[in-house]
Formats: sequence, C-alpha cells, structure tokens
Amino acid sequence: MEKFSWILLERKTQLDDLIKRSFSTPCLIFKHSTKCFISDVALRRLEEQWSYSENQVLPYYVDAIKHRTISKHICEAFEENHETPQILLIQNGECILEATDMDIKAGEIEEVL
Repeated sequence: MEKFSWILLERKTQLDDLIKRSFSTPCLIFKHSTKCFISDVALRRLEEQWSYSENQVLPYYVDAIKHRTISKHICEAFEENHETPQILLIQNGECILEATDMDIKAGEIEEVL
C-alpha cells in the first residue's frame, strides 16, 4: 500500500490549480462530512485501499462542514450534485468519475483510469 498525504482543498483558487494539474496528473477530490459515520467509513476504506503514487493520482480532501462554500463550488464547477461523502476524479479538466457513500472504492478509480 502506498502512503500518501491529503492535499487540503480550502479555497476556490486551489480548485483552479487542481483543474490545471489534472491535465498532467488525475486529481481525486474526497468531500468529507466530519459529522457523518458513513463518511468516516468511506474515508478509512479509501485510505486502506489506496495504492497510487502522487505521479498517478493526486488526492485532495475537503472538509464539507468547515468549507461548505468550496464544497458546493466544486460540484457546481463539475455539474455534480452536492453530497457527502463524495469523490470526484478529475482528468483533463473534466469529472470522469463521481461516487458517493459506500460506492467510494479505490478499485473504481483504477477501472476508470
């Protein structure tokens, strides 16, 4: 299993940078609700299953409670419904995978890439 550190996504300008980066490296956004048990389970499971290096996928994390505005902005930018927990896989500026709740699995990322 590959060790990784989440890149905290807390400002709209970071989303612009993420979109630019997605043209060279796919970027995964995990929208987490710190008040939700299902979100905790989905986060832990994703971290346990993670097998990507930073050259393969860049992992971004947004606290959807603390940073609700950016969380909603992310969904508006990619025309997705606002949910938590939720992952969005961004490649070439487009959302190529969206999953919520217990459908969040590292294997889904591999299938899409």
